[in-house]
Amino acid sequence: MAGGAETEALSARLTAALAAHGGATVMRSKRYGLWQPLSGMETATRIAAIARGLRAVGLQDRDVAAICGDTCADWVLADLGIMAAGGVSTGLDADADGDELARLVNLFGVTVLFVAGDAHLHRALGIRDRCPRLRLIVVMHEQWDDGARVDHVMTLAELQARGAGAEPLAAPADTAIAAIVMTSGVTAPARGALLTQAALG
Repeated sequence: MAGGAETEALSARLTAALAAHGGATVMRSKRYGLWQPLSGMETATRIAAIARGLRAVGLQDRDVAAICGDTCADWVLADLGIMAAGGVSTGLDADADGDELARLVNLFGVTVLFVAGDAHLHRALGIRDRCPRLRLIVVMHEQWDDGARVDHVMTLAELQARGAGAEPLAAPADTAIAAIVMTSGVTAPARGALLTQAALG
């Protein structure tokens, strides 16, 4: 691939593109039944804060961080924040029971698990002792934070606060593994496909 902007990681290019939109709305997030706008600059700022927060709590290059919950704005922010931090992002079945969740967390070697709500949080807490690599659970929705005073649990807002004042991160290489995507499993057993930053771009 030629030099220049084309070799930048997807996460870096996307964050720059979001920031270029400034105050324009790029996404909406539903809170208490009302749709709240997210501007390009706010979205880029939050992605960067999540990425720096993840590094601050110990995420290393190629560490796997997973997201378990229904698709929402915070899901997207977490996904891009993981990749911007140099980690590997993967989504887990939001309806998985405890045994299946533990199997997937161990299969992928998940170190940080983002969960959407109360049910997902309690399911994650219930499997932690069976998942030796799982170090941190991040609760994405602020109204569901009953576990946030536990040492290995924090809210997404707390994670962002950890990264808000930290130094900017270097962008991952475009050859860095960015995501694990499960195949459908229709014609063969489901497998996790490794995708680089460049492949996603």
